[in-house]
Amino acid sequence: MTQAPPAAELAADLADHGVAVVGTGADDPAFVGSLRDAVAGSDIKGGLGVVVLDETPAQVPALRDLAQDTLNAIEAGEAGAAGGPGTVVVRAPGGAGAVSAPETGLARAELDQATLAMVGEPDYPASVGAFSGELADPGVGVAGAGVILLVTLAVLAVAALAAYRAARTRE
Repeated sequence: MTQAPPAAELAADLADHGVAVVGTGADDPAFVGSLRDAVAGSDIKGGLGVVVLDETPAQVPALRDLAQDTLNAIEAGEAGAAGGPGTVVVRAPGGAGAVSAPETGLARAELDQATLAMVGEPDYPASVGAFSGELADPGVGVAGAGVILLVTLAVLAVAALAAYRAARTRE
């Protein structure tokens, strides 16, 4: 695996270009350009920065840790990173990790759901669009699923009660 550069270097790349590619693909201008276009097309409050690694670390949560370290370097203005994105995603073949500055208003659950959408898309530039799209229109989400479950249970309870009463009146 190609060793990721220090978070301050990644932060500087994100502040300059919105994208940092480490290892395979770093020398492919079409790949890097399509990633930059995808990042530029996102409308995430505070901006989006994407770090791409050529291999997944042994511990997938390390992707989120690297994203957090990079965001911390941006917020600290290290290596000229001031003015960088407020949301950082680190993508690798086997997963992704995302963090966001508090002022973006994005909750961890939203980021986790968007990260799942990203990982579900094997094409990296398209996965940036999936990530952004999920944040723009999160769909049902966990809270929505809970409401649907409660409504379903309530309907079933009313139907069971009606069936019970109908059976008792026939006796």
